[in-house]
Amino acid sequence: MERIATVNARANVNGAGKTGFHANDDLSGQDATYLSPRWLNAFQEELCNIIEMNGVALDPNSRKQLYDVIATNETVMALAEAMENRIHNLELISATKSALDQAVSYLLSNIAQHKNGANPHPQYLLATTFSDHLLMTANLNTATSDTHRVFGWDGESGDRSIFDKSIRWWNWHDEEVTFKPWRSYGTFLLSIFCQPEGKAWLTVRTYSKDDILLSDNEIWHEESTSYAQDVKHVFQLEKGGYAKIRLWGQPWNDAYAFFKGSIYVEDRAKSFMPVGYTSRVDAANFNENSTQSNNNDYSPFPAFEWFYYNADTDQYLQLSSISTLEAPVNKVPHFHRKSLALINTDLWVVVEVGTQTLSDNYTAVSQQILRAGTDGNGIAITQIPLSMRNVNTPNNETVVYKVAYYSSEQTQSLGTMPVGSLGGINTIYCRS
Repeated sequence: MERIATVNARANVNGAGKTGFHANDDLSGQDATYLSPRWLNAFQEELCNIIEMNGVALDPNSRKQLYDVIATNETVMALAEAMENRIHNLELISATKSALDQAVSYLLSNIAQHKNGANPHPQYLLATTFSDHLLMTANLNTATSDTHRVFGWDGESGDRSIFDKSIRWWNWHDEEVTFKPWRSYGTFLLSIFCQPEGKAWLTVRTYSKDDILLSDNEIWHEESTSYAQDVKHVFQLEKGGYAKIRLWGQPWNDAYAFFKGSIYVEDRAKSFMPVGYTSRVDAANFNENSTQSNNNDYSPFPAFEWFYYNADTDQYLQLSSISTLEAPVNKVPHFHRKSLALINTDLWVVVEVGTQTLSDNYTAVSQQILRAGTDGNGIAITQIPLSMRNVNTPNNETVVYKVAYYSSEQTQSLGTMPVGSLGGINTIYCRS
């Protein structure tokens, strides 16, 4: 259907934008609104369609066909009833929605009051843990207490030190740790208390989630027996990224080195698992690799009592353990191996070298007291000091090495091996 649109149809007569009929008698020389065949046909067909589409043929002799269809047709009556029911249901839905909105507002208000109370339930805390990646923050002043520690943290527990290592002066240690905080990223604080008592260094390398190296920094290097401080370093990780932290240390001068610390943030992520949902942040997943140490790890060495290292062939070669003054070996020993009935035990080792030509004219040249320790199998290996391997023998004397192990501290006395050794005094004769 359409509104009249002849040349003198009156604009806006039925409302804004709605043209219509008008006498136009308020306009000088203007006729009343003209009719047009187009509009009359449209009007006619609209009326006829109401009758014909209800299955009734037009009757030129009837003046109430339209009335009969509208007032009595069952289909039209059913439609009217359906429309009335629809209006009623919409009123019910509107009332229900209004009541539901009021109930939700009331519930949210109560939750907010409870959450902000003096002792809220933990499941309401840190609701932001629903997010896939949590932004961590840290700086050099971030607290290094347990509640801020994230290495090993799984959202509920598991936090621990990244390093907690004590190294004895005759050992060295090389360890690399991977820190990979799944679904966490941002800024992290590495804080390690370092007392090297010798030489030590720390490096931090960061990687993207695609294993691309982003940074490689030596954050600390020290060669000192008087250094004892916290080493702090702030580093960045992108989403899915991780860091590799490496510690190397070797103490000097009969001292013990010590390294302990972890990784910290301002506010670590917590697990948030309300009923029906699970959102867990596995912050600071970790693994350790590439750890090396000679801390009583004698697995690289052969099972010989006396042996030396041949640099030309990169091999450890055995020396006879039954040498005598008359039948010496032809190489200076570099190592001595001892099997004891003590597991993971600290030892004192007395090493002495001397010269001899007859059975009763032994002359001590040098004596040192070293430190060693047995491994998990009761094995101890002592390295002969380099200064004791070059002994002057102008008269072609036989060189004699003596090694003895003790469970308590000993006093150096050249020419005398202390009593109370573990397993006796071990002796080898050599002439090079």
